[in-house]
Amino acid sequence: SVANIYGEGFIEESAECVFGNIRVRAVFISSGVLQCESPGGDAGAVTVEVTLSGSEMTMTYITDMVVKQVSPASGPLEGGNVITVHGDNFFGSGAVACKIGSIGPLTARDQGTSSLECIAPGREASLVSVEVGIHSAGYTNDEVQYSYAAALAVEAVVPSAGQSSTVRSISVYGFSIRMGGGSTCVIGPRATQGTVSRAAEMVCTVPGGNEGFVAVGSGGLRMMNGEMDVLYEFRKPAEAVALYPRSGYLGGGSVVQVVGRHMGSAGCSFGGMPGAAHVVSSVLMKCEAPASAASDGDVAMQLLDGWQAGSAAELMYEYRAEEAVSGLTPSNSTSAGGVLVEVRATGLVNVRGLACAVGTIAPVTARWVRERIAECSMPSHSAGGVEVRIGAGGEYGHAGKEMRFTAEALGGVVVEGEDVAAS
Repeated sequence: SVANIYGEGFIEESAECVFGNIRVRAVFISSGVLQCESPGGDAGAVTVEVTLSGSEMTMTYITDMVVKQVSPASGPLEGGNVITVHGDNFFGSGAVACKIGSIGPLTARDQGTSSLECIAPGREASLVSVEVGIHSAGYTNDEVQYSYAAALAVEAVVPSAGQSSTVRSISVYGFSIRMGGGSTCVIGPRATQGTVSRAAEMVCTVPGGNEGFVAVGSGGLRMMNGEMDVLYEFRKPAEAVALYPRSGYLGGGSVVQVVGRHMGSAGCSFGGMPGAAHVVSSVLMKCEAPASAASDGDVAMQLLDGWQAGSAAELMYEYRAEEAVSGLTPSNSTSAGGVLVEVRATGLVNVRGLACAVGTIAPVTARWVRERIAECSMPSHSAGGVEVRIGAGGEYGHAGKEMRFTAEALGGVVVEGEDVAAS
């Protein structure tokens, strides 16, 4: 590289530079400026001396920088997007900068010794090289290409919204998007490399962003009638606070109400299995629990955004076997109700919200006694036979037993379904 040496009293006829112990002829510019081409050397500091001047300076040799790749490989004519430059040895005695085409130095943000980020300037449609270096020492000459391309018309983006904290994929649609053509996604101020796997569709990776709307384009951003073609919304991450019921049957189908915040486009999953979701409002969502892939027990309920994990906060949901009533003691009650009935059932577990269904009257609060046994106090009911079932969370097993309601008080106590005369 060429080193500019500044001083005073330089004489053209005798001007030489000495790098360590190697002499090179100097190019006389003026009595205060010489130019010397530095010889090859190992990385590190070396003294530089000008003959007859009696002064010494220090120059640092650095390992040659190498540019291997830029991402994205193309961008909008307007510039302003971030370009990531990949390579080796991005360090030196001064600030490393970018040079895009003939424009440089451009301030670079250090991402380590093998990558850095630069903001692309605006330029007409063309193909330019991207180089890096230290302004005082020159730039690389690797000629890695970056293309400035005009924006294409786009018609839609799917999905049109996502969480501000989640990296996700979106599809950008436009009739001008062609196989083998440019594949640069422009999302607000950032440009990323897209993938065109079929005509009219480009798949892009959306990094997180600030909440709100940003314009989306292909190769740049276009305005139609003073407005951007397509917008994408960054939303606050959905949060779940509570759910009800806290349990449901192994076969799935239970409707679970999830209370939370920012549920504009949230979905839900149970143990990693997505369930059908209906957003009622920004604070309430109804989810249909899918069938359990395993045995009964607790699984994590998690909010989703386009079937991607959208919230780290998990709530537990319990899968349980369906209850089946095997017996009632007593099996008779007066119409006035108030009779405490022992309910025997298989699949019975001690869960919150345990209750009986007496005909169409539900829930009737139940009390867990021990394994397979609970107690329910009969409500008032018209005379006749009704089925008693048991469950939790508004769901009751299909298998029940009949309870007989009589219009008048019984004259005896019923045990195991048989009348015993009072003494």
